[in-house]
Amino acid sequence: MNRDRLADSIEDDEESMMNSVAVVDSLIEKEVTEQGIHEDRIVIGGFSQGCVVTTLSSLILKRRLAGLIALSGWLALSHKIEELISPTAKDLAVFWGHGKQDRVIEHRFPSGTPFAKPGLRFETYEGMDHSLNDQEIRDISAWLGHALPA
Repeated sequence: MNRDRLADSIEDDEESMMNSVAVVDSLIEKEVTEQGIHEDRIVIGGFSQGCVVTTLSSLILKRRLAGLIALSGWLALSHKIEELISPTAKDLAVFWGHGKQDRVIEHRFPSGTPFAKPGLRFETYEGMDHSLNDQEIRDISAWLGHALPA
């Protein structure tokens, strides 16, 4: 069943979502403190439900990340994202990819998503279901070269 078609009839499990965001934050913190990687050199991303967690994380964590790769997902807690959003999210570089024939998640960029327009690349892939394809991987690779310059 399509998650977006059910969006009006179900509620996100906010407590679980926030727990997942805390896990993402702890993973980022570990990279920063143990590996010495600067936040602005970290890109987070995910596919489907992983996309949901990383998208929410990128919007509400008070970290200045290099970018977000959001693949075939949706925006959780969209009804209250404006009250949760961190100021650091407004300049985030975003690659959002989705298959046009995705039968699991509706093919569309979530309306009301507060990502900066200049930092957004929304790509759709003809003939692609709820998966990845070679072109999307090439596009992500090219996008990463811009989001994380040498």
